[in-house]
Amino acid sequence: MSTQVLNVGIVGAGAWGSTIAKILGENGISCTIYTRSEEVAHEISVHHTNQKYLPAIKIPPNVCATTKTELVPTRTLIIALPAVSLLALSEFPLTIDSRILILTKGLTENGMFISTYIEQWSSHLAVLSGPNLAGELSRNLPAATVIASRDQSMARMFQSILKRPYFRIYLSDDPTGVELCGVYKNVIALAVGLCDGLGLGANARSALITRGISELLKICRKLKTKPETCFGLAGIGDIMATAHSHESRNYQFGYHWIKPNTYHSRSNTAEGYRNVKIIFNKTFVGLDLPIAKELYFIFYEHKSPMQSIQDLLARPSGYE
Repeated sequence: MSTQVLNVGIVGAGAWGSTIAKILGENGISCTIYTRSEEVAHEISVHHTNQKYLPAIKIPPNVCATTKTELVPTRTLIIALPAVSLLALSEFPLTIDSRILILTKGLTENGMFISTYIEQWSSHLAVLSGPNLAGELSRNLPAATVIASRDQSMARMFQSILKRPYFRIYLSDDPTGVELCGVYKNVIALAVGLCDGLGLGANARSALITRGISELLKICRKLKTKPETCFGLAGIGDIMATAHSHESRNYQFGYHWIKPNTYHSRSNTAEGYRNVKIIFNKTFVGLDLPIAKELYFIFYEHKSPMQSIQDLLARPSGYE
């Protein structure tokens, strides 16, 4: 255990931020979670629960929450906000020396990776990604993840404060590749949710996942990231978890797009829904990404999902 970190700030009191706070608390590290909700802040600080996001999970007593940005320690900070909420970071007293771990998986509205956006405050950045469904991890079920940074000493620091007997953490020096995987696995999960909502079966689901990974590799080559990252925990590992679990918001979003009457709301955070539009219009224009393209047409131009499936199947066949 690292003795260099005694207090950590976490921005975001959702399921993921609260789960990471629980892990830190179990490791004897005090942390302060920022939330805009007075009710959530009171519940975490006084009752040590967060029933809205982690039902029946007890949060350690050395974890508190606040609605005041000035009370959040920023020397060591973990970002667990949805990408759409990142503007809130401008309210925090970040410095060039802040060590920041990014949990957010998405793109900014103008098509930047989250790390690129945060570099305006600090360049001491690491990203965490893997098959880590917060509900399972909060119940101490076994999981593995990867922390990537160009600064391996900082990556090891975050590894040391977050590892648990049930949470195994690997290191990587390919943060762009890890971020890319975190973006595109949500796109694939949306497609799989749609496929299952249409009742198209295991063959179609497997084909979508495999061809989705092929699209991910195209982007990997364009960005000159490491292909092995796509085949690791942040890539295939997270794709398997996100595209197969009913706890996955992105899978559920796609599934209930087809069956809207079985879902109470489409307002839950689904980064893939935003990412599809940004990928199509800004980030990877010019790349042949047929699955992402059809998702854009379905979600934003009201194309029939079955027509999209037929158009994907009718594409010219080539070598795999």
